[in-house]
Amino acid sequence: MNSKLFVGNVSHDITENDLQDMFTEFGPVTEVNLMMDRATGRPRGFAFVTMATPEGAQAAIQGLSGKSVKGRNLTVNARARSVAVEAAEAEAVEAAVMVTEAAANRAHGTECLSAVPWRCPNFEASAVKRTPGRIG
Repeated sequence: MNSKLFVGNVSHDITENDLQDMFTEFGPVTEVNLMMDRATGRPRGFAFVTMATPEGAQAAIQGLSGKSVKGRNLTVNARARSVAVEAAEAEAVEAAVMVTEAAANRAHGTECLSAVPWRCPNFEASAVKRTPGRIG
């Protein structure tokens, strides 16, 4: 089970520290992200909490789902990763590898078939030009 949890129907008066305290009762918490509205600076009504263990995550789901906090019944469940997000991440990784291989080939004028450019013959990391904010 994923240890990252979605917390919905969160009161606009709640803080990240409040969430941290609530979830710590069920196990160690590694991260709390309360989503804020840029325009108003107030919470948007949902958050993500990452528990240190899947057991802690399951206990938090059972203990807090439906619990009334500051006048609202919380929704707590495992964060589901969509197939589209996973596909986009895999595509981005593949593109980064291809760009890095192309940069290694340009730098050395060699044909490199390795997915790891530093395994290419005569690869020198200093020969690959880097532009801030860009891969490759």
